[in-house]
Amino acid sequence: MHQPPVRLTYRLLSYLVSALIAGQPMLPAVAAVVTPQGKTGMDKAANGVPVVNIATPNGAGISHNQFKDYNVGKEGLILNNATGKLNQTQLGGLINGNASLKAGQEAKGIINEVTGGNRSQLQGYTEVAGKAANVMVANPYGITCNGCGFINTPQATLTTGKPVFDASGNLQALDVKKGSITIEGQGIDASNSDALSIISRATEVNAAIHAKDLKVIAGANRVGADGSVTAQQGEGAAPSVAVDTGALGGMYANRIRLVSSEKGVGVNLGDLNARQGDITLDANGKLVVHNSLASGALSAKGESIALTGDHKASGNLTLNSQGDMTLSNGSLNSDGDVVLNANGKISHANEKLTAGRDATLTAKNISQDAASQINAARDIAAKASDKLTTQGQMTAGQNLTVSATTLTQDGKLLAKNSAKLNANTLNNSGSVQGGSVTLGSTTLNNSGSLLSGGSLAVNAKDFTQSGSTGAKGKADITASGKLTNSGSLVSDDALTLKAQDVAQNGTLSGGKGLTVNAQTLTSGKNSVTHSDAAMALNTTTATLDGETSAGGDLQIQADKLSTAATASFRAATLSASPRGKRRWQARRRHRRR
Repeated sequence: MHQPPVRLTYRLLSYLVSALIAGQPMLPAVAAVVTPQGKTGMDKAANGVPVVNIATPNGAGISHNQFKDYNVGKEGLILNNATGKLNQTQLGGLINGNASLKAGQEAKGIINEVTGGNRSQLQGYTEVAGKAANVMVANPYGITCNGCGFINTPQATLTTGKPVFDASGNLQALDVKKGSITIEGQGIDASNSDALSIISRATEVNAAIHAKDLKVIAGANRVGADGSVTAQQGEGAAPSVAVDTGALGGMYANRIRLVSSEKGVGVNLGDLNARQGDITLDANGKLVVHNSLASGALSAKGESIALTGDHKASGNLTLNSQGDMTLSNGSLNSDGDVVLNANGKISHANEKLTAGRDATLTAKNISQDAASQINAARDIAAKASDKLTTQGQMTAGQNLTVSATTLTQDGKLLAKNSAKLNANTLNNSGSVQGGSVTLGSTTLNNSGSLLSGGSLAVNAKDFTQSGSTGAKGKADITASGKLTNSGSLVSDDALTLKAQDVAQNGTLSGGKGLTVNAQTLTSGKNSVTHSDAAMALNTTTATLDGETSAGGDLQIQADKLSTAATASFRAATLSASPRGKRRWQARRRHRRR
């Protein structure tokens, strides 16, 4: 083939096309403008589709082609990797073989590197004629894809990096320091390829990307052939956003992996769909995702994370934020585990989180508004090193554990098995229900309801109880300081109270027994202290001015005992020091019924 005249013809054609485009600035399409250098040649198929006769591959099987300009028009472009006399193609029909190639020595990989200063416009399909080969378009000045795609190409790569080769001619790395890739209009169709990689300093997605295995790497990086990503100094100012998905953009693939390495540079993604595998996102800036669907696992890392819309993973769903994490106006759903970790705050606002197995939340602060829910088929564990505030609902199919330095509970905490709450300061004005309930706190305030279907255990320094606390099983209440009850503290089984001081102005009731051990016990005149069975009040000083009643024996042991109220019991055992006994005898006003 006599190539120089062909190159001259196409050079003239490129000038003509450029002039036409300049005269019609509103025309969106571009014709193929390909100006090869070195041993790369140009030809045409019978129907006019441009054909690039690629350079002879090196010892590693790579055909390295350099172009001053590289564009693909709507008619497409054929990369000739064929050695037969006539070769069938989808875009151009029958074409001649490439004289630069020998049978059995076709290219395994084709790298088309742009050395000029113009951005590449890819508006059609690129087809590898002959033996299938991987294709890379490398243009540091940028690439725009509008309707581009690949045929007979196992792996396709669009990059703004410079190819780096080792001594054997293998592709060693891509050196990315600048440049952006834009997907717009008709998007990109790599669904016929096994893998698509988009590697640039910045990527803008304003149209759909269709692929099988999709990898997007953004930032100034050295990207190794082994998949390693090493951040490096870029040229010029960093972009404001590393990967940005517009309203019409989206990524649809079997698997999706995204890495954005540039410190503090955000990632804004929408409509991620991994039909047969995982979604993996790793951003060194703020990560924003609106809507995602993974048939495998979904994992995301970011300097901070904000999720809106609906997110579903058939596998585990894991989010890790170096700062804050915001989940709002949508749903987070996993058939496996949901694991949320943040060094800052996790915020739930109008968000429904559902785990097919366990849900685990760990952060400095956690907040949940009234419109939010956390549901798990098995266990829920929410741990805040500082503050945890919930106004919504947490429902565990098995066990629920909530811990914080300060826990403010205004919603509903529900567990089929055990519900455990631990905090230095615990304020409950909502509802806590479990098969068993355990609370540990320095300062515990309950103005809501604490209800156990089994046992109830409370261990606090000070316990202020103005709400409803009840258990079907045994209830053990310990306050090393003061216990103040103006609500109802009830057990269908035995109720045991241990405290330094007990101020009883509500209802204390143990269906199968009531025991109070305290230094001081004071019951107000409107209080009710009752047991259907026996009652034992063991105290140093007791002032009983309310109703005290026992269906069984009543035992009162005190050094000082005074009462201005009636008492009913089957039998009484009163024990005091001689001095205390005389005082009780002087003031007692009890009657045996």
